[in-house]
Amino acid sequence: GVYASGNGTAYISNVQQFSGGRCSSSFSGDSPAGYVYVSDSIAHTTNIGSAIFYALGDIFATNVVGYAEQGPIVFMDGKQRAFLTNCDVTAGLLGGVALFSSQDRQEGAVLELDHTRLTAKNSIPGLWFGNTIINVTVHDSEILNDGVLVVANFSQITQDFDHYADYSEQPNLQPAEVYVTVTESDLMGDLVAYNGSYISWSLASYSSWTGSAYSGFGDAYFDVTIDETSTWILTNTTIVQVLADADSTLSNIESGGFDVYYSSASNSYLNGQTVALCGGGKAIPV
Repeated sequence: GVYASGNGTAYISNVQQFSGGRCSSSFSGDSPAGYVYVSDSIAHTTNIGSAIFYALGDIFATNVVGYAEQGPIVFMDGKQRAFLTNCDVTAGLLGGVALFSSQDRQEGAVLELDHTRLTAKNSIPGLWFGNTIINVTVHDSEILNDGVLVVANFSQITQDFDHYADYSEQPNLQPAEVYVTVTESDLMGDLVAYNGSYISWSLASYSSWTGSAYSGFGDAYFDVTIDETSTWILTNTTIVQVLADADSTLSNIESGGFDVYYSSASNSYLNGQTVALCGGGKAIPV
């Protein structure tokens, strides 16, 4: 692959890249910081641990088509940033993206998808985050998945790059905090949080979300914000802390007969009321 290290910067354009090796990502920026700019290129990896983009630094990708058969599209450890614009990328192992901190949990990681289609095959989640605090922006993009859209976890990737570490492998971790803003996008799939992790999910600018939120294991925390132009189509009963809806009647939530439980202390505009939702479900205070 193409590699930048030691505060180096690599500019790559009009490249066709193939990697069949293990842990051989297509475009990499390594420690202490590597900055990689990729445009108008095609990349394909076939072995375990080989992402399209591996960043200990910043990745800027524009007009890239990529397929990581046994890895994520983006693999980042720590407080890193990745920006994908006009890309069409497919991942086959761990997650569409897999972003985490292998040491102390850090704050400041960034992921932005703009006019991008990300496909997560083989039942992996679209976006996976562990032991990190990250801001995610999804603008006019698709995240295709087999049912799990976003995971926030008390976990990291093992050195084998083929599974997530459980508590016995790395006990010195913290829950993930994931802050996602969705604009001009129609997304499907569930939000799943593990072991005290948190997902803030904001729909704006004519977006829609078809899905629910639930705990994969242990405590899980979710906030959902919906502006007046966006909709949430429920696929299962969901418990949230904050249900911040610009439409106080909640008419932009299509329940499909399912209920939403919300914290009465965190949603004073609902006055602790049970609100009938379109489709037969209810918003119920707890």
